[in-house]
Amino acid sequence: MSLYSNLTSLDIKVLIRAVDSTTAPLIITDNLLPDNPIVYANQAFLDLCGYSENEMIGKNCRLLQGVDTEPGAITRLHKAVVSNTDARVNIKNYRKDGSPFWNDLVISPIKNDAGQTTHFMGMQLDITDRIKQVEELKQARLKLEQSNQELEEFTYAASHDLQEPLRMVSSYLQLLEKRYGKAFDDDAKVFIAYAVEGANRMQSLINDLLTLSRVSTTAKKFKLVSFGEIINRAQFNLKLLLDETHAKIVVSDLPQLPADSVQMVQLLQNMIANAVKYRRPGVKPVIKISAIDSGDHYEFSVADNGIGIEPQYFSRIFNIFQRLHTRDEYPGTGVGLTICNKIIERHHGELWVQSNSPHGSVFKFRLPKIQPIRSADHTIVSSKPRTKS
Repeated sequence: MSLYSNLTSLDIKVLIRAVDSTTAPLIITDNLLPDNPIVYANQAFLDLCGYSENEMIGKNCRLLQGVDTEPGAITRLHKAVVSNTDARVNIKNYRKDGSPFWNDLVISPIKNDAGQTTHFMGMQLDITDRIKQVEELKQARLKLEQSNQELEEFTYAASHDLQEPLRMVSSYLQLLEKRYGKAFDDDAKVFIAYAVEGANRMQSLINDLLTLSRVSTTAKKFKLVSFGEIINRAQFNLKLLLDETHAKIVVSDLPQLPADSVQMVQLLQNMIANAVKYRRPGVKPVIKISAIDSGDHYEFSVADNGIGIEPQYFSRIFNIFQRLHTRDEYPGTGVGLTICNKIIERHHGELWVQSNSPHGSVFKFRLPKIQPIRSADHTIVSSKPRTKS
């Protein structure tokens, strides 16, 4: 017995009125007639499309399509009708006045008691505003990426072009001191020393800015790298500093992950050098480096026994040119941690700091086990990590 066999004429009228009055645009097509014409359209659908009932009844839904309606969406709808199955697509249609709109369209077969598909019902949701917002966000992202790329190129060009005149200033100041130094009084010698020091600081700053700009512009492809080997290379580069300060590096088992090996050496080298720089007077630096498996990523820790960082400065220290101490206390340009943060961002990770001042700091960063595929200049190996090395 049909579910609807006991419906009275009053019940049917109520159902029809309910469908007519719903705010969801709805149509019904006849699957038994050639070209599957529209046999019903509620008022919400007519209002959405701008057609009258007489203009819609008997027409195929192609009436709403334009030359730029996605062929793939049309094909999926056609296959659903032929196979008597449900389908859901986002499709671009056109109103009677020619204005476009986007539909989230769901079609479902309507079957008779014998199981034969006699009609299709299409329920629609106007998603024009949503599609517009997505497109606006996409365009904004593209503009931002272009702006960032232009800024990186400008930073590189400006920094590179500043190198030669700065070298000239520094060289001639030193030459002036060497050739005529005996004729200078003490004040003049101090002035020249200040000028040379300023030129050298500027040289360091330019070099750091060049390094920052190259994080993306000269980045290498991601390959599976051993972080145990990364630490070894970083320690080798810092051997003189570590020997002079009698610093001790304690390394736990570290994984192999897809990464840019050059940038990872730079990252760990900066962190180790900072741990040594901000050591406590009279205390030998001890830096402990470890990593834990946290599901879809590894969480690395670089812990030291230095002077620590107050919590109110945790976010500030990653901003460019931000310093917590004077240059007389600790040398530097305030760019190093910005470079670290940018390297981690390029690797789809996260960098942060914890501290128990004045008993040391713990810099932590997460790196995913599998890197997503990116554009050609950032092509990477999507690989699961191997066993710890």
